Amino acid sequence: MMNIKSIIRACVLASFCLLHFPALAQGTGAESQASENATYPPDFFQRYQVNTALEMVNRVPGFSLDDGGDLRGFGTSVGNILINDKRPSTKGDAPSAILARISADQVEKIELIRVKVRDIDLQGHIEVVNVVLNADSPAIYRWELHFRETVGTGSSPGGSISLSDNWNDVEFNVGVDARWAKFGDPGTVSTFDGDGVLTEIRTNTDNADGPTANAYLNASSWLGETFTQLNSRVGIENRDIMFFFDNVPQLPGEDPNREIITTLRR
Repeated sequence: MMNIKSIIRACVLASFCLLHFPALAQGTGAESQASENATYPPDFFQRYQVNTALEMVNRVPGFSLDDGGDLRGFGTSVGNILINDKRPSTKGDAPSAILARISADQVEKIELIRVKVRDIDLQGHIEVVNVVLNADSPAIYRWELHFRETVGTGSSPGGSISLSDNWNDVEFNVGVDARWAKFGDPGTVSTFDGDGVLTEIRTNTDNADGPTANAYLNASSWLGETFTQLNSRVGIENRDIMFFFDNVPQLPGEDPNREIITTLRR
């Protein structure tokens, strides 16, 4: 009888293990996946004296920021930055430029995500960073003025201004940029005859100037379980182009001459 009882006890114990070990293994796997993700509070970045969200992201251990972009033959690739669980609308601005406009005190935490959590799609990246902002974060403004001087052709001033904010559940980014372009491309061409004698020296100069302006509006939101994104851009570019061809013959009896060609590009 003792042997039968021992056998029964062994069977009961084996059944208990079969019922509970799979659940235990699943729990261990979930904990392992969760451990692959990391959360960094603002205190983690104090040692680096960061001022912007971009500086914070650049200090996340083992992470390399990717703005995404257009790949020839492969369409558009998305970056590995999220803001409040969403990829920012980047038609007008790169993610790094958007992060540079967010002050460090607006960041609640930064998540390094290697395993899918919530509804976040890694979009082919091995890891992404999710910048979580404080709920009461104000609108983000950015403005820039620049000035370029091209020797021999003149000055090219320009500037831009943009606004990033949320309206209800819609995240949007709107902005304009403009510049007055002025540039030239001089060059010299020497012509020789069949005997190697220099016959002409021609100086080619082209000068171009005119305005360039762009306006853009990007917005994104969740409509139920569908993520919807709008990217729009409109712009103008006008150029007044003038070509100068100064020909200086090197043979006796021929006089220098200049040819001028004017064209408009709209």
